[in-house]
Amino acid sequence: MHELISIIAKSGAIGVFTASLVFIFRLLEKEQKWHRNRLIAFFSACLVILAICIFAYVLEESKYRAKSHTELLGKLVAQTFMEPYKDAHGTYKYNFLPGTGLELECKEDEVFNKFDTKDAISSLWADPNGAWIKTGLNGKQLQVKFVRKGYGVDVTLCPEGRKPRKVDEYHFLDVTMSNNSTVPIAFRVRLTDERGTQWAWATEKKESEKYGLAKIWLNYKREDSSLPEPQTLVIPADYGTHTFHFTLLRNDWEIFPNDGNVSLANKRDKYFKFVQLVTLEFGLDAPNNEVCVEEHNKYLADTDSPMSVSVHKIMFVRERDDRDARR
Repeated sequence: MHELISIIAKSGAIGVFTASLVFIFRLLEKEQKWHRNRLIAFFSACLVILAICIFAYVLEESKYRAKSHTELLGKLVAQTFMEPYKDAHGTYKYNFLPGTGLELECKEDEVFNKFDTKDAISSLWADPNGAWIKTGLNGKQLQVKFVRKGYGVDVTLCPEGRKPRKVDEYHFLDVTMSNNSTVPIAFRVRLTDERGTQWAWATEKKESEKYGLAKIWLNYKREDSSLPEPQTLVIPADYGTHTFHFTLLRNDWEIFPNDGNVSLANKRDKYFKFVQLVTLEFGLDAPNNEVCVEEHNKYLADTDSPMSVSVHKIMFVRERDDRDARR
């Protein structure tokens, strides 16, 4: 918009100048007598048009600069107070992390969590209309039992040691799980980045009107980023372990609008720099729910009886070759 206003204003100024020259040359060619009132009216109109163009350009330029300064100020605030800094010993630390229960010191480690300890849960959430979710350690596995209703259930997981992970050298997130139920279970993934913004494995946002209020829904993805062919985000009912792969390219994720820092999100860095938390949402596999009014039900359905999933490990992987070696 700024570029368009600038082009229109400059074009208007050039047009007024050209029209003035043409008018004068025509008067000279026809040797007409220059009527004072006629000239005053013409040049007054030219000056008014020129003034409007200049005013529009100056106004748009001031808005553009104010927006740029606001964005710069927001970026400085976010980097200073919401992102970790590097201390004299080369360790990255946050100034504060309110509401997360995490340590301020960060750690660069390929292991997000292998569930060796009980301290793996940040929070559990379930729709109050009949849904519930419970977790517990079973060996070196995190067992998640749930009944999905309404807006569903999810579990938010902490990194081992509760230290946020520095992941700018890693390009993939691997999640290994198994299904303890007799029917396939579908799932979704979200992660919380360096600024506390939640990102969902989704492609775009959609807005809809309901009861007079605007709501934002996400177009959740049905497949991961495995190569040569992506895997459907469904854990088969075969009691075997299955690893799903998600690229850490920021553009492959979408900001989750219902929680976390939305206003000062980092949208510029190509890859995520830090990961604070990982959230998993579960439900009955519903491939026919591809198009539905309520996007929280897309590909997921309610369950009538308790279901169970085991989360074995969550890892970060640098390159594809390294990732394939772990499979």
